[in-house]
Amino acid sequence: MRRLLFGSIVGVLLSAMRAPAGFSLFELPAASATTAYGARAAGLLAVALAVLLGRRLFGRDRPNGDWLGLVALGFLGHGLFIRPWLEPAGWVGLLLPAAALLLIVRFLLEPKSTSGGEAATEPSTPVVLGGLVISGAGVAIALEAIARHVRLLGAGTDLDDTVFGGVLLLGATFGGVAFGRFLRGMERDRARVGAASTCLALSAALSLVGISILAGIGSVRGLDSYLKTRLGQFELDTSLRGTWGYDTAVSAPAFVLSAFALGTAIYCARRRRELAAILAGGALGLFALPKLMVAGEGYNYSAHLAVEGALIAALGAFVTLVLGSGRGPVGRLLGVGVAAACTAATLMAPVRPVPILSPWRPFQVQPILTLDAPEGLFTVETSPGGLLLATLDRRHLSPTLAAAAADAKQIATAMELLPELQRARGIRVLLVGQLTPGRALVLGELGARTIDRVAPWWRAMDEMEQALFREADMVPPEGDVLGPVAAQARIDSGAYELVIVPITTGLAPVVPPVDAPEGTLVVAWLDGAAFLAHRTFDAPVLLSADGLGPPALGLVWGSGASAEGPLPDEAALVNAGAPIRAPFAPSWLRTKIPRRREIALTALMERLAAANAETAWEPLLRGLALHFGAQRASSPFETAAQRVELSEEALEALLAAGIAARPDAFTREVCDGVARLLVAKRAIDALYRFAQPLAEKWSPWPELELALASADLEALEPASAARRLAPLHERDPADPRVADRYSRALAGTGDHRGAATVLARHLALRPGDDAFYRRMGIELMRAGDPTGPGRIEELLLEYPGDEELLELLEAGPPTEDAERQEAGFDPTGRPGD
Repeated sequence: MRRLLFGSIVGVLLSAMRAPAGFSLFELPAASATTAYGARAAGLLAVALAVLLGRRLFGRDRPNGDWLGLVALGFLGHGLFIRPWLEPAGWVGLLLPAAALLLIVRFLLEPKSTSGGEAATEPSTPVVLGGLVISGAGVAIALEAIARHVRLLGAGTDLDDTVFGGVLLLGATFGGVAFGRFLRGMERDRARVGAASTCLALSAALSLVGISILAGIGSVRGLDSYLKTRLGQFELDTSLRGTWGYDTAVSAPAFVLSAFALGTAIYCARRRRELAAILAGGALGLFALPKLMVAGEGYNYSAHLAVEGALIAALGAFVTLVLGSGRGPVGRLLGVGVAAACTAATLMAPVRPVPILSPWRPFQVQPILTLDAPEGLFTVETSPGGLLLATLDRRHLSPTLAAAAADAKQIATAMELLPELQRARGIRVLLVGQLTPGRALVLGELGARTIDRVAPWWRAMDEMEQALFREADMVPPEGDVLGPVAAQARIDSGAYELVIVPITTGLAPVVPPVDAPEGTLVVAWLDGAAFLAHRTFDAPVLLSADGLGPPALGLVWGSGASAEGPLPDEAALVNAGAPIRAPFAPSWLRTKIPRRREIALTALMERLAAANAETAWEPLLRGLALHFGAQRASSPFETAAQRVELSEEALEALLAAGIAARPDAFTREVCDGVARLLVAKRAIDALYRFAQPLAEKWSPWPELELALASADLEALEPASAARRLAPLHERDPADPRVADRYSRALAGTGDHRGAATVLARHLALRPGDDAFYRRMGIELMRAGDPTGPGRIEELLLEYPGDEELLELLEAGPPTEDAERQEAGFDPTGRPGD
């Protein structure tokens, strides 16, 4: 019974000692390799020490299969039911479970009776134990080679890792029970130790089979075929990525063979020193793994770790079976054969890099740069829309084209917390994350004088920046790439006015303690679409968004800002409130990723609304909670606007928020997003109800006036649209949206010459837009301008098949009756079409 309890506690410990992102300011974008592997290695080392302490707990000559299954159950139980709402926030919290395990073994699980203890002597010599340590290290490295690839097939969450780890441990349990019974007849300890060492070498060598399987299912066609053809009866597909069924399906075939051999090895290692040696070797392998990933001045690739792990485990088998004392010629010959067979199989196996790049997408990703670094797989690739994207294990370290505006707003929000005079003199910035050309341009325009960079992947940062900036035909701005120690020293010396951490998509890190020196502002942005509502925030938080897109949450240190309410043109600082419980993990593992984002955003807005009750922020936050809570799965054939639900309740709440007090920048952005969405949906009545009161009360509001003008055009009221747009065009004649709609409005009133004048003025400020040139020629022709036919002929030379131009040239200027029949305005069209 004590051994079963010990197994459960060990499983809990192994799950608890997984370091999340956020142990320090520099690890908010991702956990460093040292932290991630060091934490897990410390967990294995603690288990090894606990086994050594259990002199009587493990003293009897019994197989270890009786408690290995409880390790798997403890691991899954903690990962699913405890870890989601109780994660370690630092090394102290991380090491507490290890200390607890040692104390429990020493004072609670160790029988006080002296009967049934271990034998007076154990046959395992230091050489044999050393061989088991080496083999254990090799197995840990080889299994990590599989795990690094399996993670690329999942959703990148902590729950995915829990499922993957549970599959490995359950496989080891079944392997020990199924195959260990065949070894019961080995009464001699040396035979059992030899079998354990052989199984360890076999487990590491079989990792190459797992890598080969992953190579087959790691492509777009391979993954789709595997899920729908081989596992068709389970009704799995790539849309279920991150759910328990999908995670089990992609990890089981990769781990199963190595797990079976590992479980058999543990079953055979009956003596506590033998088991402790294997565990200590596993810890040593994880400690050494980041160093093994570095090859000269570059990086190794993860698949090659399987080769290195298999060779190390074969070396351990050779040491145990050949150099261990007490073996005769037959035993030594068998040891040489086992080591030679594993080595030959490893060296003969074709091992290539296996870059698994989002095979759930409908197209194969073609990266510009791929780096397999200790922290994970880095890529620089082209995102949908053409903007270069940096990723780490398929998480976005930089924005896609669709998220670029939101990213720029977050940077601007952080910069605007600094005094304007300070920005005018030039700001020294430390960016904790990946610098991109877009971020460099935004920071430079807002007053950044130098931009230093730091992140857990700082050694790979130069190469990634070269790829990003080379493709954009730019050079990185002035500044240094720093390691964490050097960056912290500069912060402490007051070298920066602003330290900013951009978003890493889908990541919900723990919040580290940050001590900002006098004169330094630290702003860290978190993804609101990741589940953040269960995190503890000790101070007010910033909000930033691009329209009705997912708001980002900003943590601020070193500022004197308060959360008393929205003020004109100030950033949105709101009370964070108390954390709520994380979602029930088994249910979360049955929820698709898009729905998870909606639930996360709704929970976050509800928490913030409750924390800001009876303040000016409450209506806005409540309206956003209603909006995100109303989202539902949509048809892939709908437009982007049609896929967004906008309920009457949310619309009324957001309108009330805009009316209640003079809107700040965040409130204006949300209202602008509502107006743009209603224009795209062509919901004219709702647009008038929402935008008209706000535009009248808080005039001037250019974005709402533009939306109302679009509604006027849609309602065939061009004169009203022209009246709204005239001051907007005078204020900014270079704005293509205003020029497009204003020219259409004037044309709708019959003022074709005025429409041509608007287009000409715009083209004088922003030349090069062919669509506007075409429109200007058409308006001149309709206005009866003598230059009109010549312009149409010039356009036909460039667009010889343009039927509209041909008909216009043939018909000449339209009659008065024809002008009255002009088509209405299509707000979804491209400006200038």
